[in-house]
Parts: sequence; structure tokens; C-alpha cells
Amino acid sequence: AMQTAMARRDEYKGFLKEVPILSSLSEYEMLTLADALEEQSFEDGAVICQEGDAGHIFYLIANGCAVCSKEVNDGTEVEVGRLGKGGFFGEIALLTEKKRQATVRASGEEGL
Repeated sequence: AMQTAMARRDEYKGFLKEVPILSSLSEYEMLTLADALEEQSFEDGAVICQEGDAGHIFYLIANGCAVCSKEVNDGTEVEVGRLGKGGFFGEIALLTEKKRQATVRASGEEGL
């Protein structure tokens, strides 16, 4: 089990190094973050986070794609962006007290 944990840590670290926002982290910070990562999978179309909700999780995309949308005045949702592997979201809620700025849904088989 220890070997599996080490292998996963290395895999996560390699992945984290590819994420631009994290490139300034030291080796120690990178490993600390790798240890804190928790993998989650979402079905196609599943809501990962809802606009207006409180957020405490920062998501990194390992596979698949995430579709971001915002509610407009008439109550309908408009797509505002798509994120692929190495993309991330949720950092605003993590760094500030702000609520979720958009609704994000999984598109394709997705691991975060």
C-alpha cells in the first residue's frame, strides 16, 4: 500500500507541475499538495459545483472536460467556458469568501 501511495504521489506531482497556476510552488509545497489531492469521478452531465453555492474545494481536471455556465437575467444558463485536462476551477471560492461564480458540469468521463 505504501508503494501505491508513493506512486500516486509521483503521478499527482507530475500532473501538478503541468498546471500553470501552480508552477511557482516549491518541491515541498508540490508534494504537500499532491498528498492532499483526492480523486473524484463524475458522470457525464453531473453538476460538480453550482453557481451561488459556498465553495471549499479547488478542482483540477485529470481527464475529460468541464463545462462552465452562468445564469443570465431570464433564468437560463449560458455556457461561458470549457476546461480540459490540466484545467482548474474553484480557486476563487478557495482564496476568498465569494460564492461559486459559475455552475460546472462534467462532460465525458471525468476524474478530478
